[in-house]
Amino acid sequence: MSDHNSVWLGRINTLCAVVGAGAAIWIPIVLHNNAQRSRNNDNHIAQQTRTWQVMDELDQRISAIIGKKITLDKRNKVSDAESFTSRYIDDDKNRDVQLQVFRLLNLYESICTGAEVGLLSKEIIEKMRGDALRETWRDYRSYISDHRKKEPSTRRAWDSCDVWIAQESSSLPIPLATSTKAASPGVPNDNR
Repeated sequence: MSDHNSVWLGRINTLCAVVGAGAAIWIPIVLHNNAQRSRNNDNHIAQQTRTWQVMDELDQRISAIIGKKITLDKRNKVSDAESFTSRYIDDDKNRDVQLQVFRLLNLYESICTGAEVGLLSKEIIEKMRGDALRETWRDYRSYISDHRKKEPSTRRAWDSCDVWIAQESSSLPIPLATSTKAASPGVPNDNR
């Protein structure tokens, strides 16, 4: 074998050694990253499954609470607007009403807290109960505010949902704009 061939053979051996060393370092890194992605995907699927199960169970409980509260409101002959006020809910003769309101707000608070700490999927909560959650918070806004003012221990009552609703409301898709052209009197506005 000539010196020239020996030099080339040495270079090829060196190149093979470098490639082999690089592969020995790179392969475990790639495998680790793939395993991490797989674990993250598994965790995401588990979170979504857990959220679906929790929301399904809570949906039934929330519906029962709302049904009972409506029955109590009818029995007490109060208007819809009055049924959300502190004066009505906190009246000593309406302890059953207050119990239902507390149960409802506490269930929603558990949902919001679960989403806040990452145990539950915000996306699934939004799809399953997002509108109902926001509507409940609108309905009980003044009651929640009054309740928080009662004493120092209640000033943070149901506050996880405040933060969560604000975050989710700002990330909701904006509805398609509707035309602002006013119709002429007696002529229908045909802005479909």
